[in-house]
Amino acid sequence: MAPRCVGRAGPISCVLPHRGELVRTLTLDLPPDVSDDEARQLPAIRLYEERRVSLGKAADLAGYTVAAFLEILAHEGVTTVDHPAEDLADATLR
Repeated sequence: MAPRCVGRAGPISCVLPHRGELVRTLTLDLPPDVSDDEARQLPAIRLYEERRVSLGKAADLAGYTVAAFLEILAHEGVTTVDHPAEDLADATLR
C-alpha cells in the first residue's frame, strides 16, 4: 500500500502505511508553492539521510520505486553509498 496524499488548496493529509497497517496520518498546512511530490519527498529524504529509515522504506514513504527514489536522491546530492574512505582506497589499488 503506497502513501495516499490528498489536498491541493488546503492541508495535505497523508496516510503512511507500515506492513499493511496505518502508522500515522499527517496533515500539513503548506504554502501553495510546495507541491504534493515535495511534501512526500522531503521528509523521506531527511529520514534516509539520518539513517532512520532504509532506502526501501524511504522510497515507500515518498511513493516511489527504489530506482526512482535513487534518482531523486542523486538529484538532491544525497549520498547513497557510504563506505569508509580506506575501503574505497583499498579497492582502487587492486
